[in-house]
Amino acid sequence: MPFAFQARGAGRRHLLTMLLIATVLAAVMYQGKGYPEEDSVDGKRMTASEHIASLNAFGQAVPREMRHLVALKDSCTLELTSMRRSAEGHAFDVPLLSLDASSRTDRETGLIVVAIGSLDGPDAPQHEVYQTGRWHEAISYRSHLRQLMRLCAETLHTDESGHAGF
Repeated sequence: MPFAFQARGAGRRHLLTMLLIATVLAAVMYQGKGYPEEDSVDGKRMTASEHIASLNAFGQAVPREMRHLVALKDSCTLELTSMRRSAEGHAFDVPLLSLDASSRTDRETGLIVVAIGSLDGPDAPQHEVYQTGRWHEAISYRSHLRQLMRLCAETLHTDESGHAGF
């Protein structure tokens, strides 16, 4: 086919028309179908007791030697009670304001381990409280701990200023 000249600007109009059609098609196909809101968990809307319930639900899936029952002693102190047979009933308190919640992968088992400790110093003991083969579960567990830290800080701020929020 021999080369044919087009009217000036016809190529640009064609390109803009195709771009507009693609944009409209994408918008029609999407129709707000992002992550389903009914399935999403908004940590900022969960109460402290809901976070505790989630932590305890996660905790049912770990081996017995790692199980802890998590409870709020007050708005800024977690109480973890060991469910190990050898240490049944042994509890320790975790102040939320100095909580360090970290996760790491165990090289031997390949499991992701969540440990809690204190930011008070490098010699503060670390307690492994959760392990899983699923990264998103470990991050969720750690997130619940961090949301409890946020709620504690908000409670203290409310007590000081007389109103909630930062």
